[in-house]
Amino acid sequence: MQAAFDDGGDGSASITCVAGYFFRDEVLAPLRLEWRRLLGRRRFHMVDLVHGHEDFADLSDPKRDELAKGLISTIKQFMTVGVAFSVERASYDKYIQEVRDCRHEIGGPYALCARLCLASAARWMEQEEIPTEETTYFFESGNSKQREANEFLSSIIKNPDMDERYRYVTHSFIRKNKLPSLDAADLRAWEWNQQCKRFSGLEDRAARASLKSLCEKPHLAHHFDRDIRIAFVHALLEPFVVPGAGRLARFIKPAANG
Repeated sequence: MQAAFDDGGDGSASITCVAGYFFRDEVLAPLRLEWRRLLGRRRFHMVDLVHGHEDFADLSDPKRDELAKGLISTIKQFMTVGVAFSVERASYDKYIQEVRDCRHEIGGPYALCARLCLASAARWMEQEEIPTEETTYFFESGNSKQREANEFLSSIIKNPDMDERYRYVTHSFIRKNKLPSLDAADLRAWEWNQQCKRFSGLEDRAARASLKSLCEKPHLAHHFDRDIRIAFVHALLEPFVVPGAGRLARFIKPAANG
């Protein structure tokens, strides 16, 4: 498998988000071909597509909307599962002061969200009895949280249970536009960041139709604000939970269409 993650482009500074997708190796070639057919030589960045900037400045609103629908349809065709987890920075900062000893184990908000992405996907595959495969994890390079993510990912191989559950092979940090799976993660993270603004009261609009369309396929997502303690408990216990034992991740549900 290949798993790719992004932090969501122009998301609010008050929110930390990590989102991405798992793809099986056999779909990577057709995914790449279809992605290139749709984009041509354009470099993908969801915020640019939505607002008509950079490589999409020459496209009209209807053309950009048509392209977005095509990309979303392609993701849905080839994905295994999508994940998106986010935390309110203020809630995280407040709670970490109460449990300061956990900072070393948990890491910052970005590492917390990354851990929840991997854990929720592993649990979902166990519960759905989907055969797991050796997995390579990709994150966008140059991200300000790259060091934080690298420390968490490197810790996996030190814990045999986590190493086996995540089927970890290796991880890499890749420049944007080098992998369709990373582009897909950028799209998912941008969509989830917009939804988080609605959760937080920063925007008062209905969920985007594009997000609803994505969530017609398996997606695991949760936004933590006042319930941040649950995220900490889940992340701290994950290394000690035997796969298949218990239902610790019940609070993680596929995102509802609303």
